[in-house]
Amino acid sequence: MGRQTWVLFIVGIALGAEAQNRLPITLRMTNQEALLTITATNTSNVTLRAYYPPLNQFAPLFTFRSTGVNNYIDAAAPYLQSRLYNPRFAPPDAFLGDHVMTTNGDLIIHPINHASFVMIWNGKAIYNDPVGAASLYAGLPKADLILISHDHSDHWSSTTINSVTNTNAVIITSLGPYNKMTVAQKAISTVLRYGALTNAIGISVEAVPAYNDVYHPYGTNNAYLLTIGGKRILMTGDSGPTTNELRTLQNIDVAFVCMNLPYTMDIPVAASLVRDMQPKVVFPYHFTNQTQGALANLQEFKRLVGQHRGIEVRIRRWY
Repeated sequence: MGRQTWVLFIVGIALGAEAQNRLPITLRMTNQEALLTITATNTSNVTLRAYYPPLNQFAPLFTFRSTGVNNYIDAAAPYLQSRLYNPRFAPPDAFLGDHVMTTNGDLIIHPINHASFVMIWNGKAIYNDPVGAASLYAGLPKADLILISHDHSDHWSSTTINSVTNTNAVIITSLGPYNKMTVAQKAISTVLRYGALTNAIGISVEAVPAYNDVYHPYGTNNAYLLTIGGKRILMTGDSGPTTNELRTLQNIDVAFVCMNLPYTMDIPVAASLVRDMQPKVVFPYHFTNQTQGALANLQEFKRLVGQHRGIEVRIRRWY
């Protein structure tokens, strides 16, 4: 997609007494992305909305808890001829995260840590690789659907699953975690092998090959491709540089792509995978770099993905 002339429009909304008559402050950065600074009452919830001409309405883009002065980078701006923003207060109990429009309401994506995240759609909670203390999930809806990629401790925890599971929850998993489950957990679980497809809570779930030569042999780690309200959502699990099957996937709306050495992909390989798949939106996740003892360089990942394919890279707080 070629770069178009980019014009930014702003609608100002008063957000709290200290924000009277203030507009969101917008800076067009050198990479053509938009940096918005929104002032709102501290600890209030705010939904940033963007105008979608085909819908003739403002639609939610991102819901966050205010810290007073808040910055948001709109990575979609380089691909748009114009953008109209409208921030509004959200309810105190609003689910926080990125909004993705589907044919049946918004899918909202809420990072937890590393490979763990929660999505809300159509009143249902979908948990991906939930691990860690129960306090990480405090205040979040209990899981109606749990996806488990494999049995490494940063992706699988029997204790965490017990703490987040709803009464009628369904678990979809690879074989390794299933073999370690309690009897009660096995009773609500379905094992999916590569290429297998099932339906849970109105969502299509397909197990996609995800592996590497050393740490995740073929058949032990699932990537998952979900179809949610007409949107195709991919989470790569711990896929590595030898997983060529992911490169041929088409029409991906949102992809969660891992990138940490030596366990998954390095930055150039992850960027190459994204360029081949061409998802509309990509979330880098699972990006602690154990080899160097630091986080992976996400700005380098974004640079290597580039902007000529129209892929929006959303960098969020996972750590």
